[in-house]
Amino acid sequence: MKRIQLNFISFAILGLLLLVVPTLAFAQDKAPSIPDTPAGRRFSEWLRLYNSGDFDAIRNFMKANYAKPILEQASADLRASNIVGASHTNGGLKIITIEKSSDHELVALLETRLTELQSRFTVKVAPEEPHIITAISNPSVPPVNARKTSQADFTKWLGGYLKRMETADVFSGSVVIVKDGKPIFQNAYGLASKAYNVPNRIDTKFNLGSMNKMFTAVAIAQLVEQGKFSFDDPVGKVLPDYPNKE
Repeated sequence: MKRIQLNFISFAILGLLLLVVPTLAFAQDKAPSIPDTPAGRRFSEWLRLYNSGDFDAIRNFMKANYAKPILEQASADLRASNIVGASHTNGGLKIITIEKSSDHELVALLETRLTELQSRFTVKVAPEEPHIITAISNPSVPPVNARKTSQADFTKWLGGYLKRMETADVFSGSVVIVKDGKPIFQNAYGLASKAYNVPNRIDTKFNLGSMNKMFTAVAIAQLVEQGKFSFDDPVGKVLPDYPNKE
């Protein structure tokens, strides 16, 4: 996988795509109704603000409505910044289904409109007015509508998916997928240089930055498995001319 340039979110998305391929989106005429409960109303506010991408409004909502222990774990500024970034990269959220609802708790299955990532949103609110949020989470989950598909259908779907990411300006890079030593998909997207309007190509060389550390770590672990050295060996065993061999 040498010729891949991905930001953190795109890297996670591509990994998910190689495991499962979602079917076409659920056929729904309209989104499920949000229950008119204290938890439902808080969820409705959160969802509206997420889709707005308005940093100040999101931050102010969190400061006013999140319980103190939640904001001690991560500040409203940090949480709002993460939401705005995720909304820009993945698109807005839509409701697939409401899985659980009571006055003070709601669980909903959500999907991002652009990247089609699914997550399970849970919110709990205090029983007393003004029903501040006491717990909130939105972890990613495997697509509930995943299915096996043929190689031809997969590569066709993936090509369209990555093209959509390129058009939305959230992905730029070169993707090569190899099966049994042979490429089954390869294409380039976006620009290698926006300043000079140079498009990416399959053979574009990318600066991987800190991703090199992962390749190095795997290579070292493989050499240890082969018995060529151990994790406890001094640097001088591998680099005999190193000034401080010990």
